[in-house]
Amino acid sequence: MEKAYVISAVRTAVGKSKAGSAIAHVRPDDLGAAAIAEAFKRAGIPAERIGDCVMGCAFPEAEAGMNTGRIALLAAGLPDTIPGETVNRFCSSGLEAMNTAAMRLELGIYDAAIAGGLESMSVIPIGGNKTCPHPGLTKTNPRAYTGMGQCSDNVAKD
Repeated sequence: MEKAYVISAVRTAVGKSKAGSAIAHVRPDDLGAAAIAEAFKRAGIPAERIGDCVMGCAFPEAEAGMNTGRIALLAAGLPDTIPGETVNRFCSSGLEAMNTAAMRLELGIYDAAIAGGLESMSVIPIGGNKTCPHPGLTKTNPRAYTGMGQCSDNVAKD
């Protein structure tokens, strides 16, 4: 069994979630994208070696991007050839994402991975969320939000 190593670690600022605070207006998928982009830059690993982006998020709805692993990865400017997934274990979602990636690295499933967590309680309304796709991504990569029904139709056609 191989060993997994952390070769780059980045975090964003922590702030109050109330309206008007310094980062309350920043979308969680953009926070994740900023951390992913910087960690990727520091690591110096070619994108084609990245086997997955595993992100933890307790509330992945609305501005969090639904599949935060995939959306934050794409918003960070990494290629769409890298898959992404979202892990929800509530308060330990980010840790679970890192454990999941480490396990797969140790098993040799892939050579390198991006893993972490993202959350912004500023965008979590009491009583539920609405779908709110990332505005930049819907223009540059509209397929990022392809639903499972449409995705299965696309796969069947290919």
